Amino acid sequence: MIRRAVITLLGLLMLSGVAAAHQDRIFQVQPSGEVMGIATKFGKVFIILRRAAGHTAVTIKIGKTTSALPRCLAKWFSSRKKLFVAGSWWHKPGRSSLPPYVGIRADYAAKHTVDLLFSLTTGKLLDASEHIVTGKNSSRSAKLHGCSAAAIKRLK
Repeated sequence: MIRRAVITLLGLLMLSGVAAAHQDRIFQVQPSGEVMGIATKFGKVFIILRRAAGHTAVTIKIGKTTSALPRCLAKWFSSRKKLFVAGSWWHKPGRSSLPPYVGIRADYAAKHTVDLLFSLTTGKLLDASEHIVTGKNSSRSAKLHGCSAAAIKRLK
C-alpha cells in the first residue's frame, strides 16, 4: 500500500515537473551542415566545417545572417560528430530573458566543451563559454582559452 502511494506520488511529481519545466529541443546536423528541425520562420540553419591550411574553418548560417567563427573558436570544432545542437523558440514574450535561440556545444576533449548560443531572430552570438568537467556531476565555466573579447564581440 505504501509502495503504491509512493509510486503514484512520484509519478504525479514527474508529470507536474514536465508541464512546468522548459526543455530545449535537440537537433540533428546533416552531412551538408544543415540543422534539421528549426522552425521555418527563422530560415535554415547551417553549421559548416571545413578543413583548410591545417585548421578548421567554421561558418554559422542562421536565416540570412552568416558568421565565420574566428580561429580561436573554430579550433575547437573538430568534427560534426562531436557537436550537440539544441534550441528553443517557445518562450513567451515578456516572460523570458532569452530570445529564440540555438545552442551549439563542441566537445573538443574528454572533459572540455565550448558552448555558443546564437539568436535565431538576429543570427548574432548571445554567449560563448568554455566548460571543464571537474567531477562526476560537476563542471565549471572558464574563460575561452586563447580567444580575445574583441574576436567574440565581432559575432555579437
